[in-house]
Amino acid sequence: MDALVDGAVEAVERGELGRAVEVLERGLNVLASEHGEAPELGELHNQAALLLLLQSSGDGGGDDGGAEEEKGGGNGGGGGGAASAGAQQQQQPPPALVRAAEHASQALRLTERAFGAAHPLTGHRLLRLGTIRLAQGRAADAAPLLAAAADMLGGGEGEGGDASTAAKANTAAFGPGLAEARFHLALLPLLGGARQASAVAAAEEALGAALAELVSLLGPDSMIVKLALAQHSAAVGKGLEHAAVLAGGAATSGSGSAAALALSEALLKQHARLQEARDRGSAELGLARYQLAVLYYSHDLLPDAGAALRQAREVLSAHIPAGHDVDRLLAHRAGMIAAASGDARSGETLLAASREHYAAQAREMMAAMAGGGGGAYSPSEAPAHPLQREADFGLALCKLRALEGGGGGGGGGGGGGGAADVAAVLDEAAAARRDVARALGASHLLSLGAARYEARARAMLQGKGGGKK
Repeated sequence: MDALVDGAVEAVERGELGRAVEVLERGLNVLASEHGEAPELGELHNQAALLLLLQSSGDGGGDDGGAEEEKGGGNGGGGGGAASAGAQQQQQPPPALVRAAEHASQALRLTERAFGAAHPLTGHRLLRLGTIRLAQGRAADAAPLLAAAADMLGGGEGEGGDASTAAKANTAAFGPGLAEARFHLALLPLLGGARQASAVAAAEEALGAALAELVSLLGPDSMIVKLALAQHSAAVGKGLEHAAVLAGGAATSGSGSAAALALSEALLKQHARLQEARDRGSAELGLARYQLAVLYYSHDLLPDAGAALRQAREVLSAHIPAGHDVDRLLAHRAGMIAAASGDARSGETLLAASREHYAAQAREMMAAMAGGGGGAYSPSEAPAHPLQREADFGLALCKLRALEGGGGGGGGGGGGGGAADVAAVLDEAAAARRDVARALGASHLLSLGAARYEARARAMLQGKGGGKK
């Protein structure tokens, strides 16, 4: 049995979670035939459940800092991290989670049979099954499991916090489990999809305290700590989906847009604070701040967007080399912020490079899909990358600024373009905005942002007697 555990641990250390699970499951089949229902098998089932849960979270024990902005989807996160993790909460759980639940149920049955229903080790098995039910999107099933686990692992503390010597010993032995249970209990109200910023704020203190205890007991790189933050990321994703509904696809300010902004900001700021509490220099923190920059950009809060983007770059620069996909993504967003702010010169420089980068990605993708020959499409026919078209939209904003004569841009001359020139550029912007919305969805933050900036440009130019309705 020790050799089996050692083999699984070695696989985990190599980052081969699938291999580790395979080792454990193969060993469990052999040991079950030799030892029946020995309580030691409960721990092996528990470890298999934990590894499958980690595997399903998409973490794999670390984060390479990768992000692609177009993956934000309807919840508008802008790549990686909180926004995309909401996909974990789906109606049909992935096979890995189904297997995780099976192992966790077996671990609970064997442990309860050997040690009794009230033993702290049984509480730990309840905890693992509860966290898996949360990952499956079954919060109602998870709640009683987590509550029972917290009660058992807390050693029966009274209202005053007093506990017997034996209970204190249990708390010391199972303290990480108690902190994990408390974190997920505090997270429960958000996992159904937070509806208001006040609900996010109400969970803050309990989440922060539980996470701080987890980090103190296990360290910032613990799988348990990362899984807890992955669950919070899933809750953020669900909340951002509701924020998109609140926005209603409208690009103009109003009560729905204001409520969507408040909710989204509360969720993303909370996730950033939790990531910072785990590790002030982590790539995950940088990505969380990048998501805030996208949110602020889409709501025309450009100074805030610029500040959040600078903070993201400060953290991520320690994790990514120049020219990395995330470095390109940061430069692209800086170009869009510059274009929307009226800094045509900076916007043109950054977005011209960004457009070429994403156009090349689109060509490479189509060539790969055609078997390496690129025969399915000619270069001019290949579907554009969504960020290529967003760059086109930003470049059109730079042209409009130059036509106004206030941008100092290199591509638009000295300004003062005629109505026909303005109308042509507005048409370019509208076509690019429509392509972004088709690729990402009308409720994606980048689609909403483009619609907002197009409407603003038309209003400004029409006020000066240019453009067309």
